Amino acid sequence: MGIFFNPLTILFIIGYIYLMLFTVSNEKIIVREDYLLIQALRNNKKVLYSKKIFLNEIEKIYFKDTFGISLILDPGIINYLINSRQKFIKIETDKKVYSDGLFIEYNDFLKIDLILQAKIKEYKDKDKEIMANEVKRKKEYENKKVLVGYNGSDEKEVSMTKLKEDINEIRDNRSTFKK
Repeated sequence: MGIFFNPLTILFIIGYIYLMLFTVSNEKIIVREDYLLIQALRNNKKVLYSKKIFLNEIEKIYFKDTFGISLILDPGIINYLINSRQKFIKIETDKKVYSDGLFIEYNDFLKIDLILQAKIKEYKDKDKEIMANEVKRKKEYENKKVLVGYNGSDEKEVSMTKLKEDINEIRDNRSTFKK
């Protein structure tokens, strides 16, 4: 009966419960069409948190080895001591640097990096293609010929660009704030 009232034992039990409830046992990286989803899972596969990183925001991906004080909070302390280093995958965006993948192996990082680089390149190529199509459409619109006339007379064929310039000139000439 005296063992349960020992303050050290109570702290140990509270610490154990905390570790069981809030520790990450696995991290999962899911590559989607235009984003990357990183999830931290508990032992019972319940998702503790989830991060969504869009591929167009990713600037750099690298593998990082660190030795830090966080080993005190790490539930895999024995694995940590055996491996002697914590290994992270770091994903750098224009807004933030994400650090994930506790105990990730370098070969796994290379596989992930290869997939992500291909996806990012594919995504950026799509963006360039979309922008090129927009520019092409705009030029086609500007060069498009239209029939211009007033009350059906004096019909002339001019480009959309010339029509816009003429409209702006007429508007400027009618302006009350002439220079």
